[in-house]
Amino acid sequence: MDDDRDAALVFYGMQPLLFDGTRRTVSLTGWLYDMESIFRISHMEARLQVLLATRCLAVEARMWWTTIGEPAMPGETWADF
Repeated sequence: MDDDRDAALVFYGMQPLLFDGTRRTVSLTGWLYDMESIFRISHMEARLQVLLATRCLAVEARMWWTTIGEPAMPGETWADF
């Protein structure tokens, strides 16, 4: 549990971008790049990647994840996301 907490602190300390669900490709591409960069730099465990990245979804993206994405993808990896 402490390792997960430490990983979360490192993740949020890198100030990840929020994605609000806009359909502009640049915003989505930038958000995905940011997440992957943080995962690479921090050596984030695969099992935590989707969990932490989805905490950076806001507005429409958060609604999508809560109602459609998460129920359809329990335990999925970042690559599946």
